[in-house]
Amino acid sequence: MQQRVELEIFKNLIDSIVKFEKYEEFATHKLKHTILYTILLVFISSIIISIVLTIKSFSVVQLISSEFKEKIYSVEYNDGILSINNNNFVQINYDQFINIIIDTSIDSNQNNLQEYIKDINNKNMIIFLKNECIITDFISDENNKYNYKEMQDKGLEINRLFLDILNTKKIELIGISLIFFILFEFFILIIYGIDFFIYAVFFALIGKLTSIILKVPLKFKENYNISTHALTLSTILQTIYISINFLTGFNIKYFYIMYMGVTDIYIITAILIIKTDMIKRKLEVDKIIEEQKKIKKEYDEWNNNLKDKDAQDKRDLYKNE
Repeated sequence: MQQRVELEIFKNLIDSIVKFEKYEEFATHKLKHTILYTILLVFISSIIISIVLTIKSFSVVQLISSEFKEKIYSVEYNDGILSINNNNFVQINYDQFINIIIDTSIDSNQNNLQEYIKDINNKNMIIFLKNECIITDFISDENNKYNYKEMQDKGLEINRLFLDILNTKKIELIGISLIFFILFEFFILIIYGIDFFIYAVFFALIGKLTSIILKVPLKFKENYNISTHALTLSTILQTIYISINFLTGFNIKYFYIMYMGVTDIYIITAILIIKTDMIKRKLEVDKIIEEQKKIKKEYDEWNNNLKDKDAQDKRDLYKNE
């Protein structure tokens, strides 16, 4: 029974994209069926995005590890003061994703630090100075500072970070990636689920408004069922777009306008088809009623003629007597 339900849900996923005529059936589904469909769609999307993020994260971690091993040959730390490569400048870039600057020749107390950061800041960066680590946000233009001495007091030694990266093996990177995948899946599943529910309710309201304008008697629950299935193609396109964006950096400026437009088209088309089917059924019912009236009229005429004939026969009988 459960396997049959799962197969039906997978079939509905395809039908939601290619068969507008099925939306009248989707509208009548129980809420439990719609929730199961939502869980399936969100789960598939979150799994795909989590895999893509894990692949991206693994390549980033692997590159950073190899770059560290290639470019860093000495790590010294004493009482809150860090020295890398005898205070020589080191830079590690990874596409638009991350930029690591190591310059232990200066500290965070230098007057020209902000100008120094601006000179090299063209993306989100992690900067290791003599006494602090600075994580910059290129978009918000904010800098988060972490003092080595304070970190050491909390049991976090900055030199251990570098030594751990330098000694990391590939099998350990794979293990880290698996942890990333579990964390990504957990958070994306929750975020995607909430996001999908909000969009489904929003488009259900649009569907309700459309059904009122078109004079189609659909309840909110039926509109919610329709909007959930109408989001199928948009969700699949969103999953593909996010995956490509993470892997290549490819960006579509007005993607979410298209996302909403595609869903609106599905909802309006579905409601128009339901209205057309209702009109067809009404015409068929009207035709049946007309046919029934015609039959009743013919029956009444026949019955009246029969009564007239009986009456005439009785009169003829009385005359003969």
